[in-house]
Amino acid sequence: MAIQMRRGEKKDFNPEKLKVGEFAVPIDTGEVYIKTSQNVTKKLATLDGSGKLESMPTAQDVGAAPWQQVATNVDLNTLTADGIYELQFSTFENMNVPTALQNVATLPAKFLLMVANIDGKYSQTIVSEWGCYIRTWNQNGTIGNWDRMGISINAPVPIENGGTGANTASSALTNLGVVDLIYPVGSIYMSVNSTNPSTLFGGTWVSWGAGRVPVGVDTSDSDFSTVEKTGGEKTHTLTVSEMPNHNHHMQKMMDWDGSFIGTVQDVAFEQVDGAHIRMEQRTVTDGVELVANYGSYTDGAGNNQAHNNLQPYITCYMWKRTA
Repeated sequence: MAIQMRRGEKKDFNPEKLKVGEFAVPIDTGEVYIKTSQNVTKKLATLDGSGKLESMPTAQDVGAAPWQQVATNVDLNTLTADGIYELQFSTFENMNVPTALQNVATLPAKFLLMVANIDGKYSQTIVSEWGCYIRTWNQNGTIGNWDRMGISINAPVPIENGGTGANTASSALTNLGVVDLIYPVGSIYMSVNSTNPSTLFGGTWVSWGAGRVPVGVDTSDSDFSTVEKTGGEKTHTLTVSEMPNHNHHMQKMMDWDGSFIGTVQDVAFEQVDGAHIRMEQRTVTDGVELVANYGSYTDGAGNNQAHNNLQPYITCYMWKRTA
């Protein structure tokens, strides 16, 4: 007993290459064929797009090969009668199922077992969505080890065989090194889609630059001289030194009105506050000192509020690859 697995289109499948008791699986159709006699090849089963058994054969389908109905939780070491079995397992304990298959299969599990006596040796072949396995043992009771044959029905084509070694686009890109070429670690990915790029390309990505605008590194400018340096303000309140040079209109005022003739004794100026200036004039007329106060002030303006410091912008999601 052996297994022959075909790749590509079903037209490449040649039943004549099968020996009696052998079976083949054209990967593009998910069909399982068995050669029951020298001139007869039967379709044994069909697997759906996910690799699970879609249809099972009947005794009439198999023809000359004996057909056994469902066997549940059976020790594979006890199945030595020629035939094809549909096996169902709720447990693998003491069932002598291949260890590699136990490690990847999901319980309850179902797969096909083909048993044949060829050239004085018994042979068991398992076909499952998790892989195909074969073992032989002599009639004296010496049992061989399980060997995995080819690949899983639903498994990816290995890279060394011209495939991607993956079942998903993101894994394929990772396996082939495409992601490392286009988006090496440290790369920034921008999109209007919120999906983490790890699900698209593989690798490890973290959200980056939330609420900030990227700026190119400029080693000659200390504000932008290193990568991922942050700065800037969303709003800003001007300081005095940041205000442009300007003039204010002065309003005059006085708290004394009249005319006098005399000698000016003294003039003094005093800044009352930021907006007012007071002038005091002392005048002597016929021995009498008169004091006149004059003042000027500027019109007040402003509310000491921060102004909007945003440039025109458009938002998107940004991600950084870290591994």
